[in-house]
Amino acid sequence: MPLPLVLGHEGAGVVEAAGSAVQKVQPGDHVAIRFLACGRCRPNLDGSSAGCANFNAMNFAGRRQDGSHALALSDGDAPSDRFFGQSSFAGNAIAHEANAVKVRKDAPLELVAPLGCGIQTGAGTVLRALKVTVGSSFAVTGAGAVGLSAVMAARVAGATTVIAVDMVPSRSELALELGATHTVSGKELDAVSEIQRITGEGVDFALEPPACPH
Repeated sequence: MPLPLVLGHEGAGVVEAAGSAVQKVQPGDHVAIRFLACGRCRPNLDGSSAGCANFNAMNFAGRRQDGSHALALSDGDAPSDRFFGQSSFAGNAIAHEANAVKVRKDAPLELVAPLGCGIQTGAGTVLRALKVTVGSSFAVTGAGAVGLSAVMAARVAGATTVIAVDMVPSRSELALELGATHTVSGKELDAVSEIQRITGEGVDFALEPPACPH
């Protein structure tokens, strides 16, 4: 995306204004903001918004699909915006009703914000893509937002061996609190050998979270 650029994803906040065509949310609603999908391509119509054929154009082009911008600079020029359909590092973010998800007003916004990317990426991969099964073994490399969400989802799915690999002790401790049965220090041990030692042969399912803005 060309500079200048307003980044920011995993936004959450209170709707201050809504366009005349918006039906899904109204001023005063609390929302979490996720990525933007076109809603018209085949993957979207088949139920996979993350597989949107226009994902890059909707989230990384730096402008709306018609070429216009949601933001403007004081000199009249326009910065690249619409990052993940929101550019929510700004004090106010302009989203689309398609990626603004209404949440309960008593839900802390700082806790629901990660639902917009990290949590749905980790949990969605485990539950929808990998389809982790009851009694299976699962390992995730990295215990950040995506990895920890995957750990929780693996336990929900019924995995009985859940291994989190990370180099930061505090993250490993949190992984155990959230459902991991084992942790492996990738800094001190060979992760593959240690996983094989724990399981006897290896895991049924494994996830290496993608490099993303977390």
